[in-house]
Amino acid sequence: ARAAGGAPSWCELTAPAVPAWADVAPVPTAGPGPEFARHFEYRLIAGVPTSGATGEALGWIRARAPGPARDAAYLAAMIDAWWPCALNRLPAFRPMATIAFTLELIADAAAIADRDAPLLYRARSPVCADGYARETRELWSADGALLAINHQTFAIIQ
Repeated sequence: ARAAGGAPSWCELTAPAVPAWADVAPVPTAGPGPEFARHFEYRLIAGVPTSGATGEALGWIRARAPGPARDAAYLAAMIDAWWPCALNRLPAFRPMATIAFTLELIADAAAIADRDAPLLYRARSPVCADGYARETRELWSADGALLAINHQTFAIIQ
């Protein structure tokens, strides 16, 4: 954070209106799929892979055993644990590789009021061309504070 007096500040993004964490069923993570996904609890609101739906995803995420740290690494893990929402548009699973990744920390993770609360995740993949999908992700606290924004470019493997 820059502590310069009078530094400008605004946020024109708003947290989406969603059902509460407790009202959304968990996504099963046992069985096939990435090993790391078993360390997170996902509660999907919108954006089912291979459904042919829009390239958007929305849901809750929580680490199963996060440990005590709530820092930049924690936010990076939480925003990157979700599958690429470009998979929603595809008729079948395809391997993808991240070739560009930026993470913008908007708030200090240590300021999250409830350290064990799930976080709200929203992503959009508005452009896919020439074998590359672009995606923008947002991570929100349970009380509606924007925590981080992530931009990724995925190569879709043939």
